[in-house]
Amino acid sequence: MFLKLCAFLFIQKILTVFVAVPGRPVDFESSIVLGTNYTDYTDCVKECLNITTCSAIYYNSSNLTCIRYDYGDLFSVLQVQDFPVIEIFSFKTNSTTCSKLPDTIYYSNHYSYINTGTYWEIEGRCPKDWKEFNRTMGHWCMKLYSNGAKNLETANDFCGTVAENATISGIGSQEELNYVYNESWETKNGKQVSIGVDGRLMDNCTESFKTRTDCGFPESYTFYDKYLTDYSYYKWGGENPDAIGGNGLYQQCIVCYSTNSEQTFNTFDDVVCSSQSTYYPCGRLARDL
Repeated sequence: MFLKLCAFLFIQKILTVFVAVPGRPVDFESSIVLGTNYTDYTDCVKECLNITTCSAIYYNSSNLTCIRYDYGDLFSVLQVQDFPVIEIFSFKTNSTTCSKLPDTIYYSNHYSYINTGTYWEIEGRCPKDWKEFNRTMGHWCMKLYSNGAKNLETANDFCGTVAENATISGIGSQEELNYVYNESWETKNGKQVSIGVDGRLMDNCTESFKTRTDCGFPESYTFYDKYLTDYSYYKWGGENPDAIGGNGLYQQCIVCYSTNSEQTFNTFDDVVCSSQSTYYPCGRLARDL
């Protein structure tokens, strides 16, 4: 059932349409309570309209509560059958009408809302709990995992099991770098941890890495992450990468470190490929909606 109500509001000459349905969010990562004194539903909707990260609003007329949900934070909304309607779920959409809405509703190319008959299931371009980033070659999905210490090869194999077409991810922007640092910091409560990232020095450059002009980073490295185009966010520390190893082994793989002090991004290092890291980011190209 759809409410005979949509919010057609003009902001900065862009028509933003909200579809309002009787519903209550039941599966979400986080939410923001905007207040408990909203006597007018449309005032609640306007709170979302002016915030680019806001995707939906929940309004409860019995306690005048207005709650905001941002992109990527909401996954499922229960369809309620109360009459008169007390709980209203409103979401941004590409639709231009409130009548005869399809079972799948889209907003831009970011999200789809699927009517299952009991729930509205929200699907994004990225898998649930993954973070979306903008890259030159398309939108990139990433999630930092810690499922047992792994090296480059075993981490890449693991990534292929958690999401279709996923590989170990490289670092393609400051936002991606911030994400892997912040996620590992929070999980480890400030302890220093290693984060294995994509990139492996080719075998023919190990002995002459510092002397051959054609052996450098990234041109002499191979990557599973085929959508990585900006390598400037590999913040090497000291003289790294240097490929110098011991016991006949060369440092061909890459880690970065999350520290328990102020964030220092110049902490990338090359390590022998048998080294195992506590964390590793998995990545995949975002799906089209």
